[in-house]
Amino acid sequence: MAALYGLMAEYKDADTLVSAAATVTQAGYKRTDAYSPFPVHGIDDAMNIHDPLVSWIVFIAGVTGMIFGYALQWWVN
Repeated sequence: MAALYGLMAEYKDADTLVSAAATVTQAGYKRTDAYSPFPVHGIDDAMNIHDPLVSWIVFIAGVTGMIFGYALQWWVN
């Protein structure tokens, strides 16, 4: 018999998804993920996801794009 690799579930609404994610996190599972066709508020806290590195990368990329955009406009004119 093959070892269990993973499980998948489908939920009808976002509140049930957040509740299930919190239950799975409290049970001690670390490698979990949740997919939704729209942003679900509270899912990060329920899954204990706190990664400030992504926020800094997006901020630096945005500022870099803004600087290059203004520099391109200045150079062209």
